[in-house]
Amino acid sequence: MFVNNYQGTNIMLEDFLSYILEDLSINKADKLLLAISGGVDSMVMLDLFFRSDFDIEVAHINHSTRNGKSDQDEIFVIETCKELAIPCHTKVLEYEQLAKGNFQANARKARYAYFDSIIDMNHIDYLATAHHMDDRWETFAMNLNRKSGISGLTSLKSKVGKIIRPLLCFTKEEIEKYALDHNVKFAEDATNHTDDYTRNKIRHHMSEAAKEIFPDFIKNVNKSISNLDKTNNMIDNLILSGGYVSTVNQKRMLDLERVRANGSSVDLLYYLISTDGFTHSDAYDIINTRSTGALFYSITHEALYDRGTLIIRPRKERIENHIQLSKAGTYTLQDGRDIKFSLVTDQDEQDDCNISYPMKDNDSIIIRSIRPGDKFKPERMHGKTKTLKKLLGDQKVDRFTKEDLLVLEVNGEIKKIIGLNN
Repeated sequence: MFVNNYQGTNIMLEDFLSYILEDLSINKADKLLLAISGGVDSMVMLDLFFRSDFDIEVAHINHSTRNGKSDQDEIFVIETCKELAIPCHTKVLEYEQLAKGNFQANARKARYAYFDSIIDMNHIDYLATAHHMDDRWETFAMNLNRKSGISGLTSLKSKVGKIIRPLLCFTKEEIEKYALDHNVKFAEDATNHTDDYTRNKIRHHMSEAAKEIFPDFIKNVNKSISNLDKTNNMIDNLILSGGYVSTVNQKRMLDLERVRANGSSVDLLYYLISTDGFTHSDAYDIINTRSTGALFYSITHEALYDRGTLIIRPRKERIENHIQLSKAGTYTLQDGRDIKFSLVTDQDEQDDCNISYPMKDNDSIIIRSIRPGDKFKPERMHGKTKTLKKLLGDQKVDRFTKEDLLVLEVNGEIKKIIGLNN
């Protein structure tokens, strides 16, 4: 579909349109938010979208870095958008806050949180970032060094959810040539010429050396990554049809007994959990555990072994919920969940988010997290008391689910366990 050299005036624009419409399935009816830093890559992306007459808005993040240079980039992007009559959203981040811990990770999290807020507020369909073929190869190289599996090696995809990467069909060299040929103005970031970051070292040393040996190295590696991605998708489909994984309440449930029955159980499990940051060593330890309640941690996720099932969820701090109810209405718990409380009991409408109880004057009604020592009187036990620990153990409720459970407490007595059939 794409030519090797862009000598004609509109060839790259035509290839860009083909990639957008055919490969990414984006059309002119879609509303797009472009993440524009002001650098050559993002400014070329802006130029291509503008020339293609898409419905676009721009978002720019000022990271408060480079001794005021980032302020100049912000002004440059704002003025460019004014000239093009394109809506522009900007946000200034505090460097001191980002520098607490991993700056790159913190900055990325803050960027995408801002992008998401614009997308929700302005009913935008897709977020476009300016990653290109060189970025994809560099990401591949870094993940190769991290001993990543096939999922990690193919992590920079052209389209994931609402994120699209419309320049992944072009090399950095092609993008820079387009900017020169079409007089695309951009802000130069001096840090791109240093070796302060791993990605820069790969770009300045590994990539240049490889291109001296293989002139089409970047394009060929990208083709290999695309082939790996196809294989990865095929494996995912086979795993899905094999019944190894299911999703329940935003948690991934892995059938470890089924995985153990596979001849390459450790490798299969590693494939299944590597996308959540777990290592091959973690997979070995998990396969060999039989201890219900055992916990395993990656940087981003936590996994619980429970009676032959591995339950995986993003890591989170345990939050103690406690809300005093005074009248009917919607209440927000400390963990962000909303509970709608009404005074008329209607069992058919009650679920984890809608709770009813016939409140009387002077009743003290509380919704809270479960606590050690809590006791409950299930209706089927005819007034007999049972500890929640025993009740939940009898029903084989896993630890992660227990942490999310709530109780409805009336005048010091638990009347209902919210999130559990009782």
